[in-house]
Amino acid sequence: ATMVQAIHNYQKAKDDLRLQQQNLVATTKNDYNSSQAMVLSLNSMKQALLSAKAAMEQQQAMYKVGITKEKDNSPLVDLLQSVSAYYNAELNYNQARYNAIRSKVSLKLDSGLLSVNDLIAINDQLQGH
Repeated sequence: ATMVQAIHNYQKAKDDLRLQQQNLVATTKNDYNSSQAMVLSLNSMKQALLSAKAAMEQQQAMYKVGITKEKDNSPLVDLLQSVSAYYNAELNYNQARYNAIRSKVSLKLDSGLLSVNDLIAINDQLQGH
């Protein structure tokens, strides 16, 4: 009976290990794909931020001379709308940046490549060094 139980336990452990390996491979593939998507999203959000900044700067110049985009708006309303759009674009960019960092950390963690140096580099990047 003890030998049968040992064989059963061995087979169960072997099956559990195989399942864990399959789950790790699936998770790593998912994190890799997510990481690639986050890079594209980050690039897109950066372009949107640059565009919103240019539009805001243009609107600031128009405000200074009293020109309005919308005939029913005052130049101040147009300026405030462009400032709001800029800050929304900045928020979206920062969220995309955060998601890209999380995705990169998850991928490195899943693959066993995450190191203290990676975390220091991310921290420096976030602090603007």
